[in-house]
Amino acid sequence: MVKKLFLAVLAVTMAFSAFAQMENPVSWSAEANKVSENVYEIVLTGEIEGDWHIYDLGPYDGGPTPTSLKVSGDGVELVGTPYIVGDVHKAYDDIFGMDIGTCASGVAFAQKVKVTSALEVSVVANIEWQSCNDGTCM
Repeated sequence: MVKKLFLAVLAVTMAFSAFAQMENPVSWSAEANKVSENVYEIVLTGEIEGDWHIYDLGPYDGGPTPTSLKVSGDGVELVGTPYIVGDVHKAYDDIFGMDIGTCASGVAFAQKVKVTSALEVSVVANIEWQSCNDGTCM
């Protein structure tokens, strides 16, 4: 029986409409890549404009809002935890008094899932992020 994986990035679409009247410095795309038999890597890639950046996965107790990736769906189970594919710039932040990871220009967040159903499955990926530049955060 052929198994198919369908990826719906509902949260990204909702986030775009929330920024309809604001500048939106991050644009997202999504894909599902087969890693091995019944295992897929869900990847959300963000292209970040100009001098904007977003935060890595943290966590930051008393710090900025880290990026959060949540993947769910019927007929799949998570394999491990979300992770970043690409470069993260770690530096001490005077405002928060801690080392913080930021991503500029482009970044990909990923989560592996195992397909547990013989039927077609649907996966929803929800990403939340805070984008900042030298003057403001959204």
